[in-house]
This record gives sequence, C-alpha cells and structure tokens, in this order.
Amino acid sequence: MSYRKSNTLRTIQQEVQIAANIADYVKEMIRGTPTENHKDNLIRLARMDEENQRMMAETISVEKTKVSMPHVSYNSGNNEWYTPGEYIKAAYRVMGVINLDPASSKLANATVKAEKYFTAEDNGLS
Repeated sequence: MSYRKSNTLRTIQQEVQIAANIADYVKEMIRGTPTENHKDNLIRLARMDEENQRMMAETISVEKTKVSMPHVSYNSGNNEWYTPGEYIKAAYRVMGVINLDPASSKLANATVKAEKYFTAEDNGLS
C-alpha cells in the first residue's frame, strides 16, 4: 500500500472514530450548523464526556435558531451588552468558576458571579 493510500485510510479511520465518540442525539443537535462539518470542532466535541457534549450541542443548537434574528434583539436598550445565560452556564460547567470578567457591571455580575470584575470606569483593557 502506498504512503498516500495509507495516510488516507488512517484519516478515514480517525474520522470514523471521531463520529463514534459523539452521541447520536448530539449529532442530531449540531446537524445544519457550521460545527457539523468542522473537523477541529468535532474532534474537541468527541473528546468531551457525554454531558459536556450535550451542553455544547445545546449551545450550538440555540445559535442555529438565532441566525435569522438581528443581533440588536439581544441588546438591553443601551450600550450594555449582556452574555446570554446559556453561555454563562456553559462556562461554569467547563471551568467551575469565573475568576474575572474584564468588561462587566454590578448588575451583570449579579448574574455572572465572577470573583472579580471590571466596569467601564475600571477599564478592564488596561
């Protein structure tokens, strides 16, 4: 067998293994999203335990339904933009804690519950 055929076969076997490590209902949830055909994202997903796969798939699936809505619909009516709750929950599931929110406010941190946060006045970028 030539090197090219061997390498192609190895790649196909790896892709089959990746697909096998993703739960069927997770595959269904990401169907029709950019993640479905993005090899690096699928590898990351396959390396997660089933609970984290489900959580990430739910987040991806929610994003799929938001595509047709203008982004401004998530605005609070002023220049403050808040992270949707599902992302905050996902961050806690993955990291366990949010140590720092560099662009927040007292109101936002009531939801985020970061150990430390910077407001516009603090200038978290500096």
